[in-house]
Amino acid sequence: MLTKWGSDQIIRIALSIQSLVGLTLVLLTATGLIQLWSMVGLLFLFLSCQGLIFPNASALSMAPFSKNAGNASALMGFFQMSVGALLSALVSLFHDGTALPMTGVMAFCTLGASTVLAFGRLRLVRRASKALLAEEEAEMLNTL
Repeated sequence: MLTKWGSDQIIRIALSIQSLVGLTLVLLTATGLIQLWSMVGLLFLFLSCQGLIFPNASALSMAPFSKNAGNASALMGFFQMSVGALLSALVSLFHDGTALPMTGVMAFCTLGASTVLAFGRLRLVRRASKALLAEEEAEMLNTL
């Protein structure tokens, strides 16, 4: 896939699919319309998106840290495990005998990831446009 598309494109598409599946899971669970096999199928689709998101997100987040890759990787692993532990504790805390706490946390996480990606992209675009303006300004000063 990486030969055809960039990591950011793969993440955006996979997160969009995952968000849609997560919201569908929450909606069907909350209304009581979900059956066992439809739950299994939607969970499979949701988790399959993780196989596209995790490696590409890791690669993109590690890219700026070429000199300190080991430290950055350790910190990223710490955050992943900590957030996973916290959110699984929340699922247990809100347990009500249904799958709603699980699907709610899943949807919350994927929507949160989509938000972080959107703001991160916005920040990168702004940084790139500032750098481009600085380059153009430097070229103009050099030509004078």
